[in-house]
Amino acid sequence: MNSHNLAPREVPKHIVVITDGVTNGGRSVAEAIRLVRQNKMYTFAVGITTKDDVIKQLLEIANQVMERVFLINNYNGLRVRLLELSKAICKASKSYYDTRQNVGI
Repeated sequence: MNSHNLAPREVPKHIVVITDGVTNGGRSVAEAIRLVRQNKMYTFAVGITTKDDVIKQLLEIANQVMERVFLINNYNGLRVRLLELSKAICKASKSYYDTRQNVGI
């Protein structure tokens, strides 16, 4: 094995935001997400709410990708949706690696 085989493998980074859909101050959602994207991270949004008007903010968090948005009526529902969330994260990782192979990076 030579030193070329020892290069660290770049691993995609993921952030899961769990929210009730209410911004409580601090940085705006748009500003926080912009900083996350500058660091090339995938974002997933879990909304624990029955409010229909939070979908816009959840989509903003998830970079307008509906497959990365999960709506749950209550905290007990979170356990049920964790498998779906983990599958979506794996799918995003696979997409990341496929894209890097196709462009020869």
